[in-house]
Order: sequence, then structure tokens, then C-alpha cells
Amino acid sequence: MGSVMTSLAKMEVKDKELMEHLSRAILTMPPFSPSAMTQVMIACAKVYFRDVRVFLKFAAESKGQQFDPFQIANIFTSMAKFDYNHNDEWNKLLCAQALRKANSFEPLGISSFLNALAKLELFDEELVVVFCSVAKNKMHAFSETNIPMMLSALAKFDWVDDKTLLDGFCARLCEAKQITPHSLTLSLFAFSVLNHYDARTINVMRDMLMRPGVLREVPTAGLSKRHAFLFSSSSLSLSLSLSLSLFLSLSLSLSLFFFFSSSFLISFSIFQKPQPLSF
Repeated sequence: MGSVMTSLAKMEVKDKELMEHLSRAILTMPPFSPSAMTQVMIACAKVYFRDVRVFLKFAAESKGQQFDPFQIANIFTSMAKFDYNHNDEWNKLLCAQALRKANSFEPLGISSFLNALAKLELFDEELVVVFCSVAKNKMHAFSETNIPMMLSALAKFDWVDDKTLLDGFCARLCEAKQITPHSLTLSLFAFSVLNHYDARTINVMRDMLMRPGVLREVPTAGLSKRHAFLFSSSSLSLSLSLSLSLFLSLSLSLSLFFFFSSSFLISFSIFQKPQPLSF
């Protein structure tokens, strides 16, 4: 069944009636293996077909089974696309296995897994600490695609506790020959949320943004409601600060103008030759 759904997903067959038929068939089948579950979850996410009954079946059948890093990362990525985080038991089972197998995750798996957890608002401090440590050990293997995803996850977690990791990502981004507009957007926004400024990285991104046609491809949406609010609040604060600065500057200019005008008039009246009085 997993292979059938994978094939349909690759062809982008979005036939709701057919998917519902396959979904009903899945519910009557014997327990699925982790590999088959992963195939079905990826396929459903690709054609955006959500059936909670299938998720509940897989959660129940996962007990006692072992999932590899690829399967864990892709199952969570699929659930994130559905915004489905309502099965605590399944989440805990997969996260516990991820924690034990963290060293086996590749950079793509690390960034995808943490990004999915961030989207689902499933924060586990121990898990984040362990995966950040693994990421530092595998920094040389992170690409210009993996890094923005990882930075996006850390920004959503407001994870500002690991400056060494952020510095490492900055160094890797500076080595990149090309970064997509979407990745540029994710990285810049993440650095702003994490309050991490690296002059060399910003200059590299500046040069990339200056290339012809790049700005036309920069996404204008995609921030979470929370971060969109923070972004708009920051913009408002900046506008108010600028307005206050302008007001103070104008007030100071007017004060100086009146001071010097008054001084000039006083000086003029002192040194001016007295006029004779007429009676």
C-alpha cells in the first residue's frame, strides 16, 4: 500500500475519492512496518490528504517497533504539514527513539526533525540540547539548504543559548556559493529573532540580495502569527523611536534658533548707536 500511495503522490494525483478508498483499506490491513508507515505519511502529506484514523492506527502499531532517523524525521515532517500534534503517546515514543539515535541523524534529518517539532510546538529542552550538540559535531556536512531550516527551528524555539552553534552556521553560510531567496529570508529572520549579528555573514547575504532578480523571488509570507506579531511590533517600535528622535531633533533645532536669534537681537540693541530724543 505504501508503494501505491508513493507512486500516486509522485504523480501528484489528488483524487479525494481514491484516497478515501485507500485510507479505508489501510484501516482493515494488518499492522504496518515503520517503513510502510513512513511511505504512507509522506504520500498523504504530498497530496495533502489527512485521515486522523490512519494516524491513530499507526500510533497504536508503533509500540515495540524501532524507527530509524530517516523515518522519524519524515513522519514528524508529515505531521507538521497537517499541523497534527494531538497524539502525545506517539510523539513521546518517536522523540524517545530520536534521542537515543541522535548521533545517527544526518544534517538534513536533524534540521527537518527540529523544524517539524518547532512547527508543532513540541519543545523538549533535552532533545534540543542533544541535537544541537550533534549538529556542531557534523557542522562540516551542513549545506546552505539545511542551515536555514535549522536556524528557523532555533528561532521558533527562541533558542539563543548556543552562540558557538550559530557562529558555526554563519561560517558555513559565508562559504556557500549560492543561497536561494527563501533560504536567505529564513536565515535573516532567524538571526534577527535570535539577536545574533555577524558582520561577515550579513555582508555575504547583502551581496546575494543585490544580485539581479533575487528580490522578486523573496517570499512575502510564511511567518507564524507569533513571529509576524513580533516583527510588526518591532517595526512599530522602530517607527516610534524614529518619530521621537525626529521630534527631539526638531525641538532642539528650534530652541537653538530662538536662542541665537535672541542673542543677536540683544547684541544688536547694545551696540546700536543711540538715537537722539525728540520733544
